Amino acid sequence: MAVTSLAISIVSYDTWLYFIYLTHWSYILIVLQSLLGSYLITARFLQQDSYDRESIQLSELEWGYGVLFTMALAQAPGISLLYWFLEDRPVEITWVSHMEHTFNSVVMLIEFLLNGAPLQASYFYWTFLFNGVYIAFSVVYHWMGGINMNGQAYIYRLLDWHHVNTALIMCCMALSMFLVLHFTAAFLSKVKFWLCNKLVPKRLLTLPNKVTLV
Repeated sequence: MAVTSLAISIVSYDTWLYFIYLTHWSYILIVLQSLLGSYLITARFLQQDSYDRESIQLSELEWGYGVLFTMALAQAPGISLLYWFLEDRPVEITWVSHMEHTFNSVVMLIEFLLNGAPLQASYFYWTFLFNGVYIAFSVVYHWMGGINMNGQAYIYRLLDWHHVNTALIMCCMALSMFLVLHFTAAFLSKVKFWLCNKLVPKRLLTLPNKVTLV
């Protein structure tokens, strides 16, 4: 579903400028974690008879999925909040806009509720790094004379580096918001597992061990 939505989103823009927006960076992140998660689930299912349940270890792919999943959980609602409350929106809100700025959060909410992967609060620096790289990209893009889809000399109105002070304030606010969302998601993850331990029979909570992935 997420892959189909990404394909529709890219085709609807029909230009390389699609890739200059943080919305679309985040959407690609969501799709990547979804694809990797699907692969890991399939691999575990196919190799379930070979589990060693004595200890729980993570493969490099599973660790990578945890990082992507953690970042996506902060990015999705963050993008929705920025779009619907701060950024200038077109007069006519299309279904593509809803797909990119509402559906993304719905997808991650469903994944959060169904996913058994614990969130690491200590992974906050990945969220910071992801958005920090985008900020650096926006500065370089501005310096090179880049324009947005409407031909304006900035990517987002609130990230217009012609007005450095405003752009810096916006960056600080956005980074703070993404970090708050990250720690909120990590806290809610602990609450979710606590409720599972209280309400779900322990025999159903047995976790498998590392799977050799090929």
